[in-house]
Amino acid sequence: MNLTRKHEFDVVGIGNALVDVMARSGEDTIEEFGLPKGAMSLVGLDFVQQATSKITPESYISGGSVANTCVGLASLGAKAGFIGRIAKDDFGKAFDGDITKAGVTFRHKAAHRPHDSGDATGRCYIFVTPDAERTMATFLGVAGQLTEVDIDTSLIENAMVTYLEGYLWDLDRTKDALKHAMTATHQAGHLVALSLSDPYVVERHRDELQELIEGASSPSDSSGVYVDIVFGNEEEVSLLYKDSFSKAAERIASNNVLAALTRGAKGSLILFGDESVTIESKKLSGVVDTTGAGDLYAAGFLFGLTRQVRGYSDLTLRQSLDHVNLEQSGMLGNLAAAEIISHMGSRPKVSLAKLAKSEGLIS
Repeated sequence: MNLTRKHEFDVVGIGNALVDVMARSGEDTIEEFGLPKGAMSLVGLDFVQQATSKITPESYISGGSVANTCVGLASLGAKAGFIGRIAKDDFGKAFDGDITKAGVTFRHKAAHRPHDSGDATGRCYIFVTPDAERTMATFLGVAGQLTEVDIDTSLIENAMVTYLEGYLWDLDRTKDALKHAMTATHQAGHLVALSLSDPYVVERHRDELQELIEGASSPSDSSGVYVDIVFGNEEEVSLLYKDSFSKAAERIASNNVLAALTRGAKGSLILFGDESVTIESKKLSGVVDTTGAGDLYAAGFLFGLTRQVRGYSDLTLRQSLDHVNLEQSGMLGNLAAAEIISHMGSRPKVSLAKLAKSEGLIS
């Protein structure tokens, strides 16, 4: 390959800037808080106050779904950027310091707000039960106040892929910000990737998410509001079309979108056009915490994809997808996901680049 395609960034992510409050818990704690096990619930300050008095956190780790993906990309050796909103408080300083130290360019031109304004940096309470399942309660704080003003189009114009967090589709102002980012990305001739994020997100916004996926079949739409790449797990995809996973996967495959669908212990299924690739999951001795598994799968997959499309500078980014080795990208996704579920927390504890080299996935 002739690696002459010029972009400063491989991937720029837009998502909730959160600090993860990690705690081991029993089933009774989840029931006491009234949380649906294995899913994400939005909570208010009253929950924060209750949780603060009742749980003993094991750790505080800067998180957020797409932010985790960006850190994973940086660990693999990619150039990643992140756009999100934080407050001028201790949690905000921690998030800023952590993500920057990890090698991610963090842009928050409208993010810092005085703490005395009554706003605060968002945080996600993650309860990990003995079965390694994670149940999340998210206090968005200022993360949920992301608007078009926060979208740094200069950053987007210098990235091959803009990766969006489905959680942000829950609020009108953040939804408008994502649409603005999609339009800017496609006007630059680049690719939009979207994570479905959570079953509850899919149930709340099924019709709109389907429209985003189906829009890839007619990208001449001047609005530019559609996705080129979609990430989702088995439950999310089945809910998206209210059908079995196999039939839902067929529905996605009928659109001109690249779909990377994770299936837990069953591995993942990658679909694009007439191509279908099944990636077996890595054999693990034990699973400690599934938090961030999908986020890191996306990191590995996008890393593999952007490395490859750089080599097709004579094609548009959209055209170059026809030449991507989907299996290689999927295996990198599996590798990153396997590392993250081997310990508590949603950020890598070892260099993913060294790990990928040791497995012969990159040179």
